[in-house]
Amino acid sequence: MHRTVGIIGAGPAGIACAIQLRHCGVDFFLVSDGPPGGQLPNAFCIENYPGLKPMPGTVLANRFKKHLARLKISVIDQHIKTIRHNRQKDRFELHSEQDHFGCEYLVLATGTQPRRLAGCEIDGRTFYDCRPLFRVKDRTILIIGSGEAALDSALSLARRNKVTVFVKKKNSGGVAKRLLEQVVGNRRISIVRNSVLTKATSKGSEVELIVAGRRYLGHYLLVNIGRNPNVPQSDLSAGVGKWFICGAARTGRLGQTAMAVGDGISAAMQIFAGKSTCR
Repeated sequence: MHRTVGIIGAGPAGIACAIQLRHCGVDFFLVSDGPPGGQLPNAFCIENYPGLKPMPGTVLANRFKKHLARLKISVIDQHIKTIRHNRQKDRFELHSEQDHFGCEYLVLATGTQPRRLAGCEIDGRTFYDCRPLFRVKDRTILIIGSGEAALDSALSLARRNKVTVFVKKKNSGGVAKRLLEQVVGNRRISIVRNSVLTKATSKGSEVELIVAGRRYLGHYLLVNIGRNPNVPQSDLSAGVGKWFICGAARTGRLGQTAMAVGDGISAAMQIFAGKSTCR
């Protein structure tokens, strides 16, 4: 498959880029190894998206999917393994296990990947994404993490479970006031501050954490200590000016949905402007 633009990633940035390219009449393909929406369904509530009332991330993700369907934009469900720039043909060549793709412009909207925590990998009990835990009910979930993502996950999981959040910091600097108020006011959420994890083990059907000499038990452990940009290892230096990094893959922990959407639209408009100049 060869198109003018190749978009990798179907989170808010990739979706926005695809929608804008369709508006501009530029042909493209959109490929992702995960469902449309990226990390958006993890969000307890999106409150700062201009023009929209507050809503769960799952609702906004579904709206994005419907927008794609309305424009008849399909998402190719494949994992891109290699990317290279063919200097002779001046195009990018992408390969998955099933297919190969070619494009003149490349948009990397590949999001982020979780940071791992050594010594906490308990098979079937440790998670780095809260979505698998959405089906869990009437359990105790332990969360390690001090940032907004950890507290946001706590709110989501506390709808049906008891949650204990282990915060390494003494204070809550860097966390939005509104989010902190919701967490502190939730009776199903406990916060253990200034926490230093000593040990994590499996105790039958439970997880045991030793924090500052104290023992905590839970049914599941969610590690949410941050995420790193998920940019594929590729030599794109020869294609300068024809590839773009968008959304959380560019902004990292500062990423917001509105920022990602703006990034995707910006990439699409730069591509459209570049094509118009070359005509």
